[in-house]
Amino acid sequence: MITIQQKFAAPIPTRGFPKPSPQASTVSRMAQTMLELASNGRIVDQEALVQAGFTRVEITSHSEAAADIANASGRAG
Repeated sequence: MITIQQKFAAPIPTRGFPKPSPQASTVSRMAQTMLELASNGRIVDQEALVQAGFTRVEITSHSEAAADIANASGRAG
């Protein structure tokens, strides 16, 4: 079956994980981004996070903590 999808569809809201404020930490923003990528069926890897606006230094420094938060939130939601 063929389906038509928008290339940049709006992210699917995630339950149990509020949108971070602009002042939120890098880890919180990265965790939210990881959840949004995964909920949209995207692979969450370094390149996807770079495309989402994170630097490679931020990814190297914070991705493990962000993944822990995203995984815990995903199980709770």
